[in-house]
Amino acid sequence: MRMSLEGLAFGAGFLTRLGPVRPFSPQVVAACLVWFPVIGLGLGLVQAGLFLLLDMTALGLAQGWLYAALGWWATRGLHWDGLADIADAWGSGARGARFWEICKDSRVGAFGVMGVVLGMGCMTSLASANLARGMVLPLLLAPLFGRWTILALACAARTLAPSLLRPGLGASFLQAATPARLAWATAWTILPWLVLGGASAWRALLQALVLAGLPCWRLLALGRREQGLNGDFLGSAALLGEMAALAAWLLAT
Repeated sequence: MRMSLEGLAFGAGFLTRLGPVRPFSPQVVAACLVWFPVIGLGLGLVQAGLFLLLDMTALGLAQGWLYAALGWWATRGLHWDGLADIADAWGSGARGARFWEICKDSRVGAFGVMGVVLGMGCMTSLASANLARGMVLPLLLAPLFGRWTILALACAARTLAPSLLRPGLGASFLQAATPARLAWATAWTILPWLVLGGASAWRALLQALVLAGLPCWRLLALGRREQGLNGDFLGSAALLGEMAALAAWLLAT
């Protein structure tokens, strides 16, 4: 129990600014994985809280930008940084060692900027479209699903391509992403969807899995091509999962 709570505290401090920064250890990383959906639900409360309390429809598209900005603030831009790195490395057409040099470069290139702008635009448009229909629940559940997607991709990479581990914190998450931990995290993900989502929950969940599965499969294929998969891939998966969940609720209702 003590290690599990330490895992929750570590995950909250690592994935968000909602918890204290905690010391890193492989045991704590392993313990934090099952809490990813719970941490995502906490992020959802931050991002959707204003819309649950106030009618802000007069803001139009600006509502979506506010949703995305709150997510950026709450996560310190962690996943957007990963998306920029992957976009730069992939968009450059580089392969092998050069791919990883670009991926780890702290400077953001043109493809990274385009990737973030496209991602932000997509997320804000999807959030605004949900709010225009009077649906706030998808904004609450999307960060939860996005954090589950991290574990799903990590578990797939660990199971299907264990040779893809690269040095760094991402490798610790990949090594700890067992099917058993994914099963627990899946239960923590499905439960809020079914309890809060009503009749459309199953349809939205299945569509979210399809919409997130396709780009995550491409991320895994890219990792196989470049013989590695790191935290930037996992961060990109979180954002893709979040956008998939927002789109799925629009398609399901």
